[in-house]
Amino acid sequence: MERTKRYWWAHGTPTTLVLFRTPDEWRFAVHFDEPRGVADGRLDDPAPSGEPGTAQAALHRRAEELAHRRLEIAWREADGPGWWTGTVTGCGPLRP
Repeated sequence: MERTKRYWWAHGTPTTLVLFRTPDEWRFAVHFDEPRGVADGRLDDPAPSGEPGTAQAALHRRAEELAHRRLEIAWREADGPGWWTGTVTGCGPLRP
């Protein structure tokens, strides 16, 4: 029987989060290192008219779910309007 790799083993440690607002939804990308990979998608909540801080908190939770560990993230506005970048500044151990 062939064993499948667990998602977080395939993508490694998260390094950077990108969050941006579209007219219809909040979109995101989580960049991983060792090995490299990207998980991207949309946030179900909050609404696109919601506050950036609420969307950042939602993406923080999503990134922790994807990585199966606690993350510390420092946010800053990116170059374009409606874009934010989060740098992972601390990473806890993998959850069992």
